[in-house]
Amino acid sequence: MFDDIDTVEEYVLNQNGWELGVHYRTPINSLIAIDGGAFYGNQTYEIVDASPDFETPDTKYSYLGASVHLDLSITDRAQVGFGARYFTVLDSGDLQSVDFYGPASASGLGLEGSFLIPLPMSLYVRGQLAYQRISLELSGGGQITDDEGVTGGHDSLITGNVNLGIAF
Repeated sequence: MFDDIDTVEEYVLNQNGWELGVHYRTPINSLIAIDGGAFYGNQTYEIVDASPDFETPDTKYSYLGASVHLDLSITDRAQVGFGARYFTVLDSGDLQSVDFYGPASASGLGLEGSFLIPLPMSLYVRGQLAYQRISLELSGGGQITDDEGVTGGHDSLITGNVNLGIAF
């Protein structure tokens, strides 16, 4: 909702994302496995049908990056893991428009932790907690950048998930 004292307007937020990647996993020994990969992805945060008075840019990050993940075997089937990813942002959507911030260079960093716990009858619980931060460096030329002297910004995201599955 946007409240400009005289009216209240409601907007729909479209938030979605996807990644396509390849990875290779290899055991180092019986306790440690390492996974390396490359990926291309997109994350969208868009306000659908916003009025012209609501001056907020839509972000549509597209990016290309690399990742590494290390898994430690706690028991025969239980694991904990840690990972990191770095990516370069190819496009930031409306953020790079001259109506908002103008040309920008951006990159991102991600960190993650995960676990896998075996349960009876071939069931398991798998979870992950991930942090992502995109840093933008603005070079000027955008209305907000020039009017307000903004030189950069950060966009952070924390996600978590827990899955119950069956192994067969």
